[in-house]
Amino acid sequence: SIDIPLAGAQYSHITPNLYENDTTFLLLGLDPFSNKIDLYDLVEKKFISSIQLHHEGPNQVLSPRAMYVHTLDSIFLLNDINQLYLVNRRGERVSFWDFD
Repeated sequence: SIDIPLAGAQYSHITPNLYENDTTFLLLGLDPFSNKIDLYDLVEKKFISSIQLHHEGPNQVLSPRAMYVHTLDSIFLLNDINQLYLVNRRGERVSFWDFD
């Protein structure tokens, strides 16, 4: 189990993902309403940080609805209008595909 503090926070996570490597075990929750990804350490059982996704500009990510975490620097996000984004741990767009 993990204790997620609720005081002063609002969580709207969809498509939670687990990520594990040799040194870490994380739960990543996509919050499309706040346009961010929250990271929780499952070993330490605590919130780590959020990856804020950009609403505009060259790193814009529009309304993500699904997420796949390959690595922390390769996070794939898909929206309802068939756009696929590849972002890194800073929320910067690495690549983008538009599937019409």
